[in-house]
Amino acid sequence: MIYFTENKSDMKRLTTCCTVICLLAACSKHHDKPGDGGQGGKDSTVIRLKTAGANTYTYDSLARLARITYGNSVTGRTDYTYTKDSVLEKSFDQQGNPQGPYTIYYLNSDAISTHGRYIINPNATDIPALFFNLTYDADRRLVEEFIGDEGSAPESHVVNYYNNGNEDSSKLFSAQTGLLAELTRYEYFTDKSNWLDPVYNGVSYIGKGNASLLKKIVEMQTGDTTVIEYTYEFDADNKPIKRQAFLNGAPWGAAIDYTWVTMKL
Repeated sequence: MIYFTENKSDMKRLTTCCTVICLLAACSKHHDKPGDGGQGGKDSTVIRLKTAGANTYTYDSLARLARITYGNSVTGRTDYTYTKDSVLEKSFDQQGNPQGPYTIYYLNSDAISTHGRYIINPNATDIPALFFNLTYDADRRLVEEFIGDEGSAPESHVVNYYNNGNEDSSKLFSAQTGLLAELTRYEYFTDKSNWLDPVYNGVSYIGKGNASLLKKIVEMQTGDTTVIEYTYEFDADNKPIKRQAFLNGAPWGAAIDYTWVTMKL
């Protein structure tokens, strides 16, 4: 998938290609805080991410993410196609030709994805898709993921833990042996709403997002620990307008600037 964070790649994030505030704050008919998810009432408004660095985000009439247009010379865009029971995420090159893997999320009656397929190579019949099953708690938070080649037993098992509205930690296990492969812990700016969460920015089919803005990720594997930290600048409304990432204490890539758009529903 996307989006608004740059976590290191690992199997657990592949499921939301992976994952990625439901702080519903309504004032009169205006929904202008993280968590609206595009589900406002008549004449309501929502705030959505407009740009992140060189990437531009566009939304449909329901304020759902419809397209990401990339400011690079490789991938041109990713389109999001919605039906009653599925969401298709598919990328295209600068000439408009289909490019690379794509993901299909299958939705239940609550419009939440319970399983999906990550098609690695659409043109190769001998390469199976990755298949993932997703489980949520009563608060619509993603708590468990199983990932593996389609038609085979799962290879990876992820369990997510929450505290005070935020994902506190997650554990990546081998689904075959039950052995722990990676432990990830998260810290947040608990006084800052999570404007950058995909769930707030038009992606509601992967469950409820974190309440607070991400501050730190610590990924621990046998013999190796990786620390990713984030600093931000904010506008007058406490929306992030710049973010810098640090990998093991050193700047990680260029700072990302953010702009925002208000949409009427």
